[in-house]
Amino acid sequence: LEDIDGEIREQVYLIVIGMVVSFFVLLIVSYLVAGRILKPVRAINDLVHEISDKTLDKRIPLPRSKDEFHELSESLNTMFDRLQYSFEHQKEFVANASHELKTPLAILRLSMEENLQYDGLPGSLQRNLVAHCNTLLRLSRLVENLLSLSALEMSGKIDFAYFPLTNLVQDVVEEFRILAEEKSIDLTVRCENENVVFGSKEQIRRVLINLLDNGLKYNQEEGELRIVVRQYGDSVMIQVFNTGPGIPAEDRERVFEQFYRVEKSRAIALGGSGLGLTIVKKIVELHSGSIELQSKTGSWVQITIYLPRQTSV
Repeated sequence: LEDIDGEIREQVYLIVIGMVVSFFVLLIVSYLVAGRILKPVRAINDLVHEISDKTLDKRIPLPRSKDEFHELSESLNTMFDRLQYSFEHQKEFVANASHELKTPLAILRLSMEENLQYDGLPGSLQRNLVAHCNTLLRLSRLVENLLSLSALEMSGKIDFAYFPLTNLVQDVVEEFRILAEEKSIDLTVRCENENVVFGSKEQIRRVLINLLDNGLKYNQEEGELRIVVRQYGDSVMIQVFNTGPGIPAEDRERVFEQFYRVEKSRAIALGGSGLGLTIVKKIVELHSGSIELQSKTGSWVQITIYLPRQTSV
């Protein structure tokens, strides 16, 4: 009986140990098998996260087996085809519509300005003509901005060349010097070293013009507008600071969106279309750079741009 009892204990120990070992072996095997089965799902999930409005040309590779994953990949690729088609046609429509509107608006502006040259116009008629001219001017600027933004989005690339950024900044600042003096705004520029960047000179000029134009429009009388250019690691940093009314915290992330205005009534009165900063951000991104906005409500606004000093096309 003692021998039988010992053998029973030994068998129980062996059974328990076998069950534990079998459990862990089964767990490891199940994990490996599940990982192998779910590998296509992870690949699809990773690629879906990578696809955005800028990378709609990417597609999910179809697996060899004609199973549910193959059907899912085909369905997602079909959806991406429809999205890409919609995005491209939307951009083409905006570009074509803006192009078609440009000439009629220019003709109307010239006609209004010509009518204002006549002597003896009644005061009310003259005021109406001036208001219409201002409206047409605002529409013309909106159309030009839409054309510029559409061109940047549809082409996705610009001509790059080496050019001295310091000279460009100083030239643009001098163009705004008279406008700053008319509003009694202290316009200063400080450029450290001779910063040479690889990019589009005309597009960077557009960035500087948009930022300085905003800095003058949304500034206080006898305020300050300051632009600083200096090296920051492997980048060239451009800072544009103005003593404007500031931007509330809830609006700072949205100021780069199309047609978004912080103060809509004031922006319309000043001729703003809500596309200036959108174009700035797009140009900076095409130069592989980044843009940041800092502000203190009711006090100041500062926009900082980082451009690589050496960028490959």
